[in-house]
Amino acid sequence: MTEKLKSKINDEQLKIRAISDEKITVKLTNNYAFQKIFKNTKIVKGFLMALLDLKEYEIKKIEMQNTYQDDWTERSLFYNCRMFTDGLKKGHPYGEIPPCIHVGILNFNQMISPNYYHKFSLMDEKTKEIYSRKFQFHMIELKKLKYVKEKQKKKPLYRWAKLIAAQTWEELEQESKGNKYMERALEEMIKISQDERERYLYLREEMAESDRASQIQSAQRIGRKEGEILKLISLVQKKILKNKTLPQIAEESEEDTIVIEPIYTLIKENPEAEKEEIYKMLNL
Repeated sequence: MTEKLKSKINDEQLKIRAISDEKITVKLTNNYAFQKIFKNTKIVKGFLMALLDLKEYEIKKIEMQNTYQDDWTERSLFYNCRMFTDGLKKGHPYGEIPPCIHVGILNFNQMISPNYYHKFSLMDEKTKEIYSRKFQFHMIELKKLKYVKEKQKKKPLYRWAKLIAAQTWEELEQESKGNKYMERALEEMIKISQDERERYLYLREEMAESDRASQIQSAQRIGRKEGEILKLISLVQKKILKNKTLPQIAEESEEDTIVIEPIYTLIKENPEAEKEEIYKMLNL
């Protein structure tokens, strides 16, 4: 069966599921659902109030960027540095650069510490004196929520983390109850579950995440050396610049589509990334 035909069959199956009576649980760990829900200014404000200990009136402007990558440390540094420099308007003094706060919500463990929440600032490693608070990183590790102590469970941020990590409607209802911002998020999730078009887009993202994991594992099993993979990434980048499709690239490079597809997808999603960055994203 060709990849094109297989993709068409899978898509038809998703459309059937989308219009069926199947009850689907909308999870915020799904990329589509997260981006859809957190585009709502009211919901984002509620989350930031819990994260940064702010009042609603103190939050004037919000910019959200959603990225899901394994090489989190390097990518978070890159995005925050770029956002920080973009904040300097021509002719204005450096002191007017606004703070850049990077928020990472990870569905995997990044830090050795068992704590689920981490806050990073620039500081002197020896004295712990803060160098600047304008460059901050906040990280929430969802896999560590089971280790949270009772005292921490009373904090609003813990409830938000539990809401994002929830796997059932019962959990979603329990965590959002009594919080108007979280209840609004639940309402939006229910809308996704009831709308045919939204259900289809949600299920498509769910399938894409599963397919990508399988594709990366397949690429890993090939056991190629780093230099060979970098060379292949460079080749795919050049082909994409020539507007070649995935099947065309696979055929012209004499490679299996299952090997090319994860590289192709990452390059399309990150057109400005160097081949070394794409290699890291593959998590090989």
